[in-house]
Amino acid sequence: MMKFSVIMPAYNGMHYIDAAVASVLSQSYADFEYIITDDGSTDGTRDYLEKLSKNDARVKVIFLEKNGGIGNARNTAIREADGEYLLFIDQDDFFVDGAFDMLAARLGAEADCGTNFADPAEDVYGAANCTDVLCFGMNRVREDGSLIQAFPPELSGSALRWDLCTVWTYAVRRSIIVDNGIEFPVDSMNEDMIFSLRLARYTDRIERMDECLYSHRINELSTSNNMSAKFDRYPDSRRLVFEECRNAYDASGSASDRKLIFLTALAYYYSIQFGIFRKDAPDTKLKEYRLHRQALEECFGDYLHGHSVTLFRPKCRRFIYRLVVWVSYRMEKYLGQAFFEKFILLMGR
Repeated sequence: MMKFSVIMPAYNGMHYIDAAVASVLSQSYADFEYIITDDGSTDGTRDYLEKLSKNDARVKVIFLEKNGGIGNARNTAIREADGEYLLFIDQDDFFVDGAFDMLAARLGAEADCGTNFADPAEDVYGAANCTDVLCFGMNRVREDGSLIQAFPPELSGSALRWDLCTVWTYAVRRSIIVDNGIEFPVDSMNEDMIFSLRLARYTDRIERMDECLYSHRINELSTSNNMSAKFDRYPDSRRLVFEECRNAYDASGSASDRKLIFLTALAYYYSIQFGIFRKDAPDTKLKEYRLHRQALEECFGDYLHGHSVTLFRPKCRRFIYRLVVWVSYRMEKYLGQAFFEKFILLMGR
């Protein structure tokens, strides 16, 4: 069994795909396969991938006749994967040089094997290669590849477990995905976060390394832009993150984990308001706020009003997220939703 299966969906990606492919195939570590799912491309991507697969035996290309979205493309590739661990990359991003060597060295080390969340008392130290998920840092870069900011992992333990979020920032043991039937949602937004929440329920051992091994390109061509229009296209997406949080909450036997999961839901809820919709038109801001608020209340009900939210404990997400949750939760709870709507309208002006 090879060490890594690198999964990449591709759709009309000729603008950046060559850089993504080069970042994988130029890795000095050789024990990997590269599975690319062409999701019904209509530009030159299909021809490019056909030539690529003929010239490099490590590349396996799956051609889909109809565009089915990122989730379906990734699920299709996972079913064809043979590696011990899965890595994910998007067509407009890239791995840094030496990334696979560093990952393989850490995963093969006979050292700290992380936390066993199924049985925290179990002695897992000194056992070889027992990591289920290995998290690493991410760089945000401009369209030309120049660095904007580096984001090494800040959390550890259970807090990191519920902060996996983007699938580009971890290697995951393939058997965990296959044995538990974990899939990306199809025809949905927030594919990464939903997949990671599903994964977190079955992740027994998780480690982190501080190196930033992946670069995420910020560009106007990315499918992560124009979010409100995409939410309108997939309206159930407004609810899915909260549903997965609630499912994890109900399945957890740990009071501290339940609070972390609830705070993860709140962090997502408030980051939606002050992040991706911050500069949208006033009517869009209010629409998205009200629809997401409704979805949160439907999924969590009395939990929304029965929990206290603290700034420092537990450490849900990064500090800026905790600060946003702490301030916003109090503002919305004590000053009312009408006031909070006025506050939202002021943001991004």
